[in-house]
Amino acid sequence: MRVFWECNQTTKGTTWRINRLFMYQFLEENGFGTFRESSKRTIEGNLIQIDEGVVRPHTLRSIRKWVLRYVDSLSDPDRDNGLEALVRYGDLKEDLITFLPVYSSSTIEQDKPVKFVQDDYKVSRIPFKNGVVEITQEHITVYPIRSLTDRGCIWETQINGNEIEIQNDSEFKKGEFYKFIQSAMTVGLNEDNSDERNSRLNSLETAIGYLVHRYNDPSVPKSVIFVDKESSQGNVEGRNGKSLVAKGLSHVIPTQTLDGRKNGRILGTRDGKFVFASIKDDTRLLILDDCSEDLRFDSIFSMITGDFEVERKGIDSFTIPSSKKPKFLITTNYVLPQLGTSYVARQHIVEFGNYWNLLFRTKNQTPSQVYK
Repeated sequence: MRVFWECNQTTKGTTWRINRLFMYQFLEENGFGTFRESSKRTIEGNLIQIDEGVVRPHTLRSIRKWVLRYVDSLSDPDRDNGLEALVRYGDLKEDLITFLPVYSSSTIEQDKPVKFVQDDYKVSRIPFKNGVVEITQEHITVYPIRSLTDRGCIWETQINGNEIEIQNDSEFKKGEFYKFIQSAMTVGLNEDNSDERNSRLNSLETAIGYLVHRYNDPSVPKSVIFVDKESSQGNVEGRNGKSLVAKGLSHVIPTQTLDGRKNGRILGTRDGKFVFASIKDDTRLLILDDCSEDLRFDSIFSMITGDFEVERKGIDSFTIPSSKKPKFLITTNYVLPQLGTSYVARQHIVEFGNYWNLLFRTKNQTPSQVYK
């Protein structure tokens, strides 16, 4: 048991107060500190707790609640004395950030190094509530979370709050999502297993695997683009399942979704300087949803191929290294211009069929009605 309060004798009697040095030491022993996202020494970073390899974001208020729970778990008289001291001390102060250790995955000498678990080109790992799914070319296996944190740290926000169960081929092919994407790749209401349809399905499955895999291959950086096969200049399609598939991915990995129609046209301009301000160090997928034809795709070339600089309003910017940056997924009803090899080299295009659009127009049915 660690006590960070002490007795204070006065003429009016005995009171209990927080010893600030002891409290700072107590918090440090329990993994609290700040995480510096940038390689700039002047940036203080955000409050965190490293708990058995899991990095948990915190605020001054949440740390105080954590300390209160600890004190409340003690036996009397330590519990009563500690609670009295905490009530007398009040809210935690901003100077707490100054005294706690600074963690970083950069190379700043005075920071405590944090090694985060990274995927490599052979293995993808997705942590869930009940275990880590490890995916290789040969196997899909579930291991305890501890097997991942033994290799390094992971963000708490990267742990999917759902439980996972691995199914065999015949079982998962009965699932609603699998049936949904099969239909989403279909042109017309009756297209069979044609080579073209199977090619589109393979393109989508490849894109999904690429996006959930946290390995960024520097030799083939891509943005995945969901478009409608039937769209053309002057003929805009929609309601074919692009955004629903994108939303499905957000249930698997930490995702930030932005309004593509609003933000796509201002990328690279003065007005678009802070478009990506909400991106965090643990973001794995960035979705620009429902982009219009005036999307400034060339403005994200450097983010697709190199480091990802995040500019934030009123506070310092930070850079996510290319090996850890989020991947891009763009959904659009429009045919984007192909202005040279630079555009083509940075795109993996998935064409959606018009099955769901036709089903809605002819029978007024949506996926939720079909699968209920």
